[in-house]
Amino acid sequence: MHLLDQTGAFLAIVYISIVLLFGLPVKYALLGTMIPLAISTLLIATTKTARVERRGNTNVKVVVTITLSTLFFGFTFFSFGFPVISVAQLTHKEYLGTLAFAIFSGTSALSAFFYGRSKVGEIKGLAFLGYATAAIASFGFALTYDVSLTLLYVFSALMGIAVGAIETFEPSIISKFTSSDKVATGMGTLSLGRALGISIGNLVMGFLYVVSPFYSYSFAAVMTLIASAIVLTVRR
Repeated sequence: MHLLDQTGAFLAIVYISIVLLFGLPVKYALLGTMIPLAISTLLIATTKTARVERRGNTNVKVVVTITLSTLFFGFTFFSFGFPVISVAQLTHKEYLGTLAFAIFSGTSALSAFFYGRSKVGEIKGLAFLGYATAAIASFGFALTYDVSLTLLYVFSALMGIAVGAIETFEPSIISKFTSSDKVATGMGTLSLGRALGISIGNLVMGFLYVVSPFYSYSFAAVMTLIASAIVLTVRR
């Protein structure tokens, strides 16, 4: 699912980057998004899914712990607009900024595909390949936001790899530790934790970014390390 989602995002960002490169009106690019949106809506509306019953009880402790870790990761799962702005400020070229998003989306899609087919344990995969890797990427942004375009692209790719792992392992853990009649509740709780973290985190990062991008990205990195520590407390 994440592979398809981020592949679409990658294609969209490449499209936007081309529009910016040639100085074309952005409004036409935005209007063009109506077409794939209409197609996806039609596909969802005509899709029928079978109900799958799965026995087992919901492990409330695991669900709450993962949601809490997701909340802290949400504090760091900043809008990728921040790295886009950093690249644009460094290079003074908007299309190079949006290309950072394309790199992020492309690596995120590929890593999700890899992790989805791998035998990596979900708990350690989420803690280390997801959260800890995201922390490294955030620290990388903090140290290189005004130094090197190449390094900003490298850390954009690293963040994509981290998010690919997170978007694969988080819902997998929730689905395995909830009964079939509570899966929707578990996923909703997961989304709630992420949404609260993102809304608060982006607000804090926005204020810190005005002071210095270093403080903004460093805040994100520290919060992600806390999320990694929390998820490691989960025991099967």
